Amino acid sequence: MYEFSILPDGTKMSGFVTAEQNEEPRRCGHCVHYLHDHCKHPSIMHDPDVPGEVGSPKPVEDSSCCNYYSGPGKILLYALRHGSTEANEANLFRGWSEFPLDDKGRDDAYEAAEYLSDKGVSMIYCSDLGRAYETAKIVGEVLGLDVTCDFRLRGWDIGVLAGKDRDEYADVLEDAIDNPSDPLEDGESLDEFGDRTQQAIEYYLDEARKEGTKLLVFHTSNVVQLENYCAGEGADGRPESKDSVMPGGIMEVSEKNGKLSTKVVLKENSDPKQYGS
Repeated sequence: MYEFSILPDGTKMSGFVTAEQNEEPRRCGHCVHYLHDHCKHPSIMHDPDVPGEVGSPKPVEDSSCCNYYSGPGKILLYALRHGSTEANEANLFRGWSEFPLDDKGRDDAYEAAEYLSDKGVSMIYCSDLGRAYETAKIVGEVLGLDVTCDFRLRGWDIGVLAGKDRDEYADVLEDAIDNPSDPLEDGESLDEFGDRTQQAIEYYLDEARKEGTKLLVFHTSNVVQLENYCAGEGADGRPESKDSVMPGGIMEVSEKNGKLSTKVVLKENSDPKQYGS
């Protein structure tokens, strides 16, 4: 049914390529057709040589692929939201107040480290707030990498809201978001936060293009800014009103044909109540 030929990178032009016939970096984990340990490309799903139900996504080895391998582009950044804190669990605003990781938060960090262990991260940069730094240190110890703190990677300084109940003071936050040039009391405006964060994002994207994949460890408000930047949007947005990742979650930033894109690869948020820096 399939005729075989070998490409320069070792890939066999057939419906299915085994791990032994394949070469890096053409791994299923990097292919757009790969999802939840299964390949959903038709040439895999309908290949009778691949074990599994014909016509349905089939399980394949991590380093296997089909002749229609399609990479997502060069991965520039992984963005890791720090692990959980007691303030997260109590639904409190965090801002620039110091809330250390709890036991669950440390487990979050180790889980993120396990995911990142084979992703080729070359350097780790983090917010200098304690919960982000502790998360980054755990990951750095597992990956054997040093950690560099960067003040610019702090989340939104929400001033007097820090430590207060999110539901009780939701209207104050929404007003600050709707008026992005007005700073919160004892804090900063959304515009100021957005400009600071996106300047840092531009810096690290440029560095990653030259030096390889970097890991940024920061806060959910920064993750939203990263999404906005990659989508070509401005620095405004609703950084405390939407979350793409849970505490300890990871977003991947890749570039293909000059276009940036983001994808949640660990702990995607399915509960809109789980938000906050």
